[in-house]
Amino acid sequence: MKKLFVLGLVTWVFLTGCSVNFMNGTINSKYQVSTYEEFEEVKKDLDSGYFAVERIENMSLKDVDAMQVSTIFEDIEVIYEDRKDVEIQYFGFFSDKLSSDEPEYNVSTSGKFVFEVEWRNLIGANYGKMRIFVPEKYEEDFTIKSISGSIEGRELFAKDTTVKSTSGKIAIDLLRVEDLDISSISGSINIEDIKANDVTLSTTSGSISVRKVESDELKMSSISGKLKIEEMKADDVYLDTTSGSVIVSNAENEAMDIKTLSGRIEYTLEEQKGDIKLNSTSGDVDLEIKRNPNGKLDLRSTSGDVNCAYEVSDVSVKKDNKLKGTVGNGKYDIEIKTISGDIDVN
Repeated sequence: MKKLFVLGLVTWVFLTGCSVNFMNGTINSKYQVSTYEEFEEVKKDLDSGYFAVERIENMSLKDVDAMQVSTIFEDIEVIYEDRKDVEIQYFGFFSDKLSSDEPEYNVSTSGKFVFEVEWRNLIGANYGKMRIFVPEKYEEDFTIKSISGSIEGRELFAKDTTVKSTSGKIAIDLLRVEDLDISSISGSINIEDIKANDVTLSTTSGSISVRKVESDELKMSSISGKLKIEEMKADDVYLDTTSGSVIVSNAENEAMDIKTLSGRIEYTLEEQKGDIKLNSTSGDVDLEIKRNPNGKLDLRSTSGDVNCAYEVSDVSVKKDNKLKGTVGNGKYDIEIKTISGDIDVN
């Protein structure tokens, strides 16, 4: 029977009357190693006041039903290889300790694989890393979480996939999953290529940049950060920002609902295949439809100008800040509203 593979790296800090600040100071650059092999070399010549920590765990692919990895204060890197087991490498250098040189580990394989690390009374600068080596044939669920550390990988293949970061960026080149949920607080999200059924991306105090995405449903939201998509194929698109712009180019989608609060919207649609709904509270809206615009126009700006480069028929309202009519055969809706900004449809 397969086991649930849960690798949870959790660092707990217990305050005992002393000041504790993990991020205070910068660790010597020689201790900022990228691989376990580099770590092995550097730890042979440790300076006074520094100590090294390491742990390696393996699990056969045939026993893995799902993976869950998490860490505090260390970066996470995911590497896919031609291998038959999953391997986690946890290593790092620490300074100014008050406790023993080793954290407390809690490892359990009772129905699931649990990997936990507990630090007590640790202060000072530190640099650590978690590297997850995954077989190329792994196709189960994957959950990755980090606090005060980045999450990076060249590729990620799985079923339901969740990636969450607090105070750290998320950067993955290639994603091939079923359902995807990526979120970040105080960190950016940068993805090169996504293919999934449903995609949800969200940030607070961070931008989202996607070069290419293909999905049935795409949801993206940001507070204090812009959303940018360079190439997109999707059925339904929902984009929402607060204090951030939305920039989309080379889009092929059906229904779309986009909202910004204090941010502009720039959207380039290859061909209209569904309803268009764009709403900006404080920002301009630029919509370009390259082929076959077919919609009932409803363009409104409270304190801005409205312009449409297409031939409009059945005009019922035409003012500097309002335009209602039909473009093409009027099969779909084109509804654009802004309170403080101009509207341009071309």
